[in-house]
Amino acid sequence: MEKKSIGQFIAVLRKANGMTQAQLAEKLNVSDKAVSRWERDENYPDLTLIPVIAEIFGVTSDEILRGERITKEDEENPEKAKKKTEKQLQTMYKGIIQSVSIQSIVWIGVALLGLIIAMVCNLGFLRAHIGFYLACAVYLVAGVMTTITALTLKASVSIMLEFEGEMLDKARYFVYNKLKLTYAVIIMLFAVSLPLAMVRDAMWGLSSDSWLSEGAVFGLVCGALLYVASYVVDRIVVRKGWIVIPEKKAKRADGVFKRFVILALALAVTFFCQVLFVNIFSKYTFAKPVCFDDLDEFKTYIETTVYYDDNGNRITFEPIAALDWGIGYDVEVIYPDDDYTKPDYNFQKGYIYSKYGNKVLLEYEHRNMDAVTVRERWDGDDLTIEVYTRSALGKGEFFMNLAMIGFVLIYLVEMALFAVSVVNLRRIIG
Repeated sequence: MEKKSIGQFIAVLRKANGMTQAQLAEKLNVSDKAVSRWERDENYPDLTLIPVIAEIFGVTSDEILRGERITKEDEENPEKAKKKTEKQLQTMYKGIIQSVSIQSIVWIGVALLGLIIAMVCNLGFLRAHIGFYLACAVYLVAGVMTTITALTLKASVSIMLEFEGEMLDKARYFVYNKLKLTYAVIIMLFAVSLPLAMVRDAMWGLSSDSWLSEGAVFGLVCGALLYVASYVVDRIVVRKGWIVIPEKKAKRADGVFKRFVILALALAVTFFCQVLFVNIFSKYTFAKPVCFDDLDEFKTYIETTVYYDDNGNRITFEPIAALDWGIGYDVEVIYPDDDYTKPDYNFQKGYIYSKYGNKVLLEYEHRNMDAVTVRERWDGDDLTIEVYTRSALGKGEFFMNLAMIGFVLIYLVEMALFAVSVVNLRRIIG
């Protein structure tokens, strides 16, 4: 009965006890195919089942793990027996590592599916709230399944408790960090989806550029804060003795976590500066207006008919002197080379008020479509009328967009630093 394979050893014990694969599977609440795969060494039984299998066949868990019975020679030479057991445990350890890696990838993939659903609902059907709630449901499923995985793996690793040593510490450390990373990704994806819940109209969506800018900031800040929290949690679990972090890795991890703290502060400062910039400055800040101190000059300017066609080309109309420019009438205009009639061209009436707004100083028709905005500025009793043209505001928008590009570049640098820190952390924790 001396076998070096766990599967072959289980097969020998099963046959010795006159049991079929189906009968053993029924006792263990697994399928007979699972038992068959064990015996063909295609898979290993879950560590939580080892004590149950040992009890069924009247052997010890140590013997199941070793794949052979403990002989008198083993009892006389415990070091040799321990090495055999540790060899089997090494195989089981690799199984745990593979299992947690696969399950971590699966549940992260499920969470990413939630984000894809949110994107489809928002960008495809303009239903931001529905996309957010559906994504949250998927995130919840991924989080619950990760928790179940954590509890299962905790039970599996606990089987190895009697075999103290570096391998046990490595198993705990790897499982702990993989699960922590899975939770962090799920929470970060939730943060990226959060802007969808802030759309005021439940029957509308969020534009892709708005979601990209807001979601990226939410996700990065959340991720940085999560790793700061992770640093605190690590210190707690190490102090409690639940996890043993190798000394070299601990020092390197401390350096990475300090960079996360700095990155979180940098992201927060950048986001604050962006909000402050948007609230203080506008395209009018960087646009140079046309100024008038004389009301007659302004009236002449604003009532010079300037029109832009569908292609954005500027056209100046020269009205006939006797033509009635009343609102709602057909407006006859003369091009430099041709006559043209544009029906129902309505001009907006405007008013210039006194300093305290109790008197109309000037009434005019806003015919100059090149003048986008008219503002009044009083310096004591002196009035200056500021007119912002299309070209001036275009330059203002250019500088505003340039500033926004600057913020985006800063965010990209911080994202790159964040990614490098994540990669370094993954290398440290294995």
